[in-house]
Amino acid sequence: MKKFAFVMLLSSTFLISVSVSAQKPITPVASLDLQKFAGTWYEIGRYPNKLQRKCAGNVTVVYTRKSNGDLEIRIQCVGTKGIAEIYKTDAKIADNTVNAKMKSGWGDHWVIDLDPNYQYAAISDSKGESLWILGRAAKMSDAVYQSILRRVELMGFYPGKVAKTPQNVEVVKGTVIEKP
Repeated sequence: MKKFAFVMLLSSTFLISVSVSAQKPITPVASLDLQKFAGTWYEIGRYPNKLQRKCAGNVTVVYTRKSNGDLEIRIQCVGTKGIAEIYKTDAKIADNTVNAKMKSGWGDHWVIDLDPNYQYAAISDSKGESLWILGRAAKMSDAVYQSILRRVELMGFYPGKVAKTPQNVEVVKGTVIEKP
């Protein structure tokens, strides 16, 4: 029995290492118009991450063009304790030929999927360890959301790991609740 358990553990370790190494290289979109990209986005879903562990919902991401050509990234949310959480960093454009690769205080920030009309976007780091799905409206149709998940899955991401972000939370007597 011990031998069987050891073989199963070894097999599982091998499968995990193969699946991790099978991650496809992350490719940014071919072109990004920073003027159109700037503005307010609503977080529709994300891979859980340390930066936003205190966010309960109502997450917005604002990209602001700076005079030097860089972007400021500002994430705001309703925190798990019912108070606003705000995170800010500057992002430098790492590749001026496409503008879709940025470096920030949080690491790489690449636009990997983008609606032609700039109504939704998917963002990741260069290693594919993070993922954000953003939309210009607080709600996204399920058909659009599922099509984004299918595309990022083809890039090597795991749709089951994406946590949907509630955009309808409020604080009632210090408690964060999600409205129907």
